[in-house]
Amino acid sequence: METNECGGVPSLTRSSNHRSMIDHPQKFDRDMSSFESKLEVFLEIYEKLKSVENEEAFLREFIRLKAQSAGYREQNTYPAESGQLSVNRKKNRFKDIIPFEYTRVSLHVIEGIEGSDYVNANYIQGADGSVMYIAAQGPLPHTVSDFWRMLWYHNIEIVLMACKLVEMAKPKCERYWPPLNKTVSFGPITVTTIHEEEIGKEFIIRDFVAECGGVSFVFLSLSLYLAAVLMRIWNYIRAHGKCY
Repeated sequence: METNECGGVPSLTRSSNHRSMIDHPQKFDRDMSSFESKLEVFLEIYEKLKSVENEEAFLREFIRLKAQSAGYREQNTYPAESGQLSVNRKKNRFKDIIPFEYTRVSLHVIEGIEGSDYVNANYIQGADGSVMYIAAQGPLPHTVSDFWRMLWYHNIEIVLMACKLVEMAKPKCERYWPPLNKTVSFGPITVTTIHEEEIGKEFIIRDFVAECGGVSFVFLSLSLYLAAVLMRIWNYIRAHGKCY
């Protein structure tokens, strides 16, 4: 298949037959009830922890996961060589958070550019065990073009942003979209923001048209521990899932 400098097919539309974050449209319907059931269980546990132990329970869980991650790194349980290469280290927001090789997302190699296949991102399994999502760090100023290359190459149509650009006076994510009705080029990919809508005070939806004409949703101002927001986002995706 012919490819362009983005590493993807030269013309992608929402109706084309291609891979996406949701691998096949029919899988979205088939896995809907399973995922929703797991989400409801998660939210039930969350509410129970919140009411009984407040934030201390979440802090303990965070510390436990952090220790487990450190153990994996020290014992090299899951190798992560690519993220440790000198050419790629500057692409990691945190030196101790790098993708495992066996689930690492790769980009199209740009001839003559070492490390051009690297982005700090991992594949995530869906409810049925198949790859359905990509978890990526918020792009840095010098990795925004790589972020858009990833969206293009893997035909991502829905982006969930689970952080603010700045939190507690520290940068968490470089702005990777242009102002409303403006167009900006990120490397070889041209992006236009065509719609912006605030849903309550919990999140914002922005629609982008990339050079290929694909559309992405970006949910901003998301509080990860706010159960009502999680369910509202899930309901929104469920209502609009067949469009993608």
